[in-house]
Amino acid sequence: GIMNGAQALGAFLDAHGDGVASVIVDRDYTLGSQTAFDTTLPRALAERGVTRDAWRHTVTTINERLEYAERIDCWSVLGNVLAVATCFLSLLCARRTRYDAALDRI
Repeated sequence: GIMNGAQALGAFLDAHGDGVASVIVDRDYTLGSQTAFDTTLPRALAERGVTRDAWRHTVTTINERLEYAERIDCWSVLGNVLAVATCFLSLLCARRTRYDAALDRI
């Protein structure tokens, strides 16, 4: 049967029937260090019937989720501060290791 673009994309991504496939997608560096992918349809997918609209929708959704994940807010800052503080506190609580003692004798 005839597949629409989204069905073709799904069929390509599950080409081996095991739910695992890979597609190399170029990064979009226009936003600087923010993780984002280029919405240009790769030729290999176009040749398999994936439409530009289906591809653009998929990549745009992924880019929006990455943007949300990388957003800096009070909770992410607090989490990082607590992580660093935990590392320093563990150094204060930990006893000297055999390795540290051996280095002191060198």
